[in-house]
Amino acid sequence: MKRIIDILRVILISPEFLILLIVLVLQIYKADWLILIGKQFQSNNEIWKFLPTLPMLFTSLVFKFGKNIRIPLENNKQLYQWDEYYRITDRVHIGIYISILSSIGAISVWLLIDIISNLYIGIIFISSIGISGFSALTMYLASISIREVLDINR
Repeated sequence: MKRIIDILRVILISPEFLILLIVLVLQIYKADWLILIGKQFQSNNEIWKFLPTLPMLFTSLVFKFGKNIRIPLENNKQLYQWDEYYRITDRVHIGIYISILSSIGAISVWLLIDIISNLYIGIIFISSIGISGFSALTMYLASISIREVLDINR
């Protein structure tokens, strides 16, 4: 039960969830901004063909930094023997799943651009880029922190 509560806390108290809330608030109060982004996709500018690949790039970075978090040095015995090591692995897995979902969202913008409204295109695009970007950033910062802690405790 403690582990489930910890996982829920990681999901609900995170920069990624904050971005999702910000986008939902934008939908309510400034939907015209999101509609404008959706219209830009429909105009078929070259740059909009490649911008949705950013979440996929961020997802690859999440995989890389996630590996660095779980396997930061050659001698990781101290990390693996830590009683709460599962918390690290849970956070890495959650970050990977969030990034994959963001990439799926970005791909759906390409596939469903003619079917869904401009508002939803804007919501999905901004959410995908923001969430996957922050997921990559938090993984990067965590990989640095793990490395620092292990280097100090050598």
